[in-house]
Amino acid sequence: MTAVPPVIELIFSADCPNVDLARERLRDAFSLVDRQPEWLEWERTDPDAPPHAALYGSPTVLVNGTDVSGSEATALADSCRVYPADLGGFSRAPEVESIVAALRSAEVK
Repeated sequence: MTAVPPVIELIFSADCPNVDLARERLRDAFSLVDRQPEWLEWERTDPDAPPHAALYGSPTVLVNGTDVSGSEATALADSCRVYPADLGGFSRAPEVESIVAALRSAEVK
């Protein structure tokens, strides 16, 4: 039986300055799990984006529909978001370790 690869999504707002950092961290995370970096990108207000994209701030990384930071979707998500940083304070994108953990967890299922 062949394992189905997880669905990875990057949700962003076009005017959010944190999107490039999220892409960089996604590439780093994929490298650490020894996989080709592949994900879907949704601009949260694009009419062609799936409805759930509008429910997350920018940037958000989902693995199989679950936010790597553990946050829930909200109708009040129209903003750039920040994340708790590993060493305290805040980060402008999900930490690489959070993305790696989500990728590894999805591979086990």
